[in-house]
Amino acid sequence: TVANAYPTLAADSTNLKAWYKFDDANNLGLNSATSAITIGDATINGTPTLNSSEYKVGSSSYFSGAGDDDALIIDSNSNKLYTHLNQKPISISFWCKSVSGGEGSYGRLFYGAPFGSSPNINSIQFYHKNNNQFAFAITNNDETFTNDDPITTTAMPAFNTAWSHIVCVIIPTSTNWTAKTHTIKIYINGVLDVSSESFYYPKITANYDFQIGRWTTNEDSREYDGYLDDFRIYDKVLSQEEITQ
Repeated sequence: TVANAYPTLAADSTNLKAWYKFDDANNLGLNSATSAITIGDATINGTPTLNSSEYKVGSSSYFSGAGDDDALIIDSNSNKLYTHLNQKPISISFWCKSVSGGEGSYGRLFYGAPFGSSPNINSIQFYHKNNNQFAFAITNNDETFTNDDPITTTAMPAFNTAWSHIVCVIIPTSTNWTAKTHTIKIYINGVLDVSSESFYYPKITANYDFQIGRWTTNEDSREYDGYLDDFRIYDKVLSQEEITQ
C-alpha cells in the first residue's frame, strides 16, 4: 500500500479524460482528471463502498458482486465517451484486487455498449472468465462474440491475494472502424501480458452506456467482486514507459 502517492504523467494535462480515485466519501464518482475537458463525474448505483484499509493509494472502492447492483455509471444513454474517445486511441488504466470471479463467475469489471443493445452486441468488456484471469472482448457490426474472440490474461494472481495494475490499450490502425484489424494490448504490473492485431475498434455511439462494475444490458447480473483504485481513461496510447512510471 502506498499512501498519497498517485503517479503523474505528462499526458494527464491533455489526454486524461476520466480519473476516479475513490478517495472522496461524499462523492465516490468524483472525476479528478486535470485536463481542460473531461468526461465528468460518474453516478453511483447500488452501494459500492469506500475502503480505507484495502487500497493502493488513499482508499479504494469495493464492489460486492453479490447482486447489490454496485456500479459506477459513466455513460447512460449519453454521449460522454463518444465526445471524448470515439475514433481515438484509448488507454484504460486501473488497480484491482479481485475477491472472486463475481456474480456467475463472469463479473464485468467494465462494460460498454450502445444504449438498448442486447447482451454482448457491439460491446467492449473486461471480465472474469470463470477463473482468476480476465478476458477482454470488443465486438462491432451488430455481432456478439464466440469463446475464441476475447483475449485472456495469463499473469493475474489468485483471488484475494494481491493487487494488480492493469492497462488496456486500444490502438486504431486505420479509419476502417468496423474492420477486425486494430491492435489491443494488455499490460499487467508494467509488463505486456497479451496482445492482438485482429480486434474490432469499439462501436461508441452518441447514445452510449458505460459502467464500471457490471453489465449495462442486464444490470442485476455479472457484477464484479473486488476492489478498484486509481481508475483512469486516456485518449492516447500509453507507452510502456508511461505505464511503469
